[in-house]
Amino acid sequence: MNRIHILNGDALADRFPDEIQGERIIFRECLIDGPCDSSTMDELFKARSEYLAHTEEDLKFYSEKVEPPIRRLQELKNQDITLWFEEDLFCQINAWFIITCLENSNAIFRVQLDPKFPYSFGHHTNDQLVSLFESRKKLESLNHKYLSDLWLAFAKKEKFDTLQKKVFEDFNDRKSHKARQLLHELLLPFDESPLKTKMQKATVSTDSFVAFFQKFSQLYPEYGLGDQTLLRYWRILEVK
Repeated sequence: MNRIHILNGDALADRFPDEIQGERIIFRECLIDGPCDSSTMDELFKARSEYLAHTEEDLKFYSEKVEPPIRRLQELKNQDITLWFEEDLFCQINAWFIITCLENSNAIFRVQLDPKFPYSFGHHTNDQLVSLFESRKKLESLNHKYLSDLWLAFAKKEKFDTLQKKVFEDFNDRKSHKARQLLHELLLPFDESPLKTKMQKATVSTDSFVAFFQKFSQLYPEYGLGDQTLLRYWRILEVK
């Protein structure tokens, strides 16, 4: 059985331990922001690239660096697959999508980060990354279905009460429960969401977007929001 590692980005890929053997697939999407609901993968790529790309160079990057790893996911079947994703909302939404793509795989594992650093592989040494792999946990079929349902609900931007109905009472998963709570804030209208209050707090004593980005990321690492997503919210706050 081939061993596959799906990594949450280039930062982890650049320092992934040589001791861990297997094919590495780098996931570069940011599905937390923008349209996600589509009936085919081609439709999804078209909607996502149009939303994210602002220049011809952006479109080229998307078609050459973002699409191919996702298409590779669809080819995987009966392989030993390990998901390397942090516990912030950004990473978890990406992981839900990937799990949905791996419907033909029954050997999916997830690494469990050090509880002191749940939002950063960067705080783990090379040896600690190896240990994460050695202690990885298999995703059971019920959990696979639950996380796939969460992705589908998120993609359709279903309301939080609908998401709540998708929670199985016997499902005990720290990563998804925390992410689901944060997702509630993300799906609410911005003016009604606690997220707005948190962002306003992050604007205090900041006079630039860079300062705002750094402060929000420090105060609320559990969201894992990227610069482009936070820039959109920053502009909304400026207008208001």
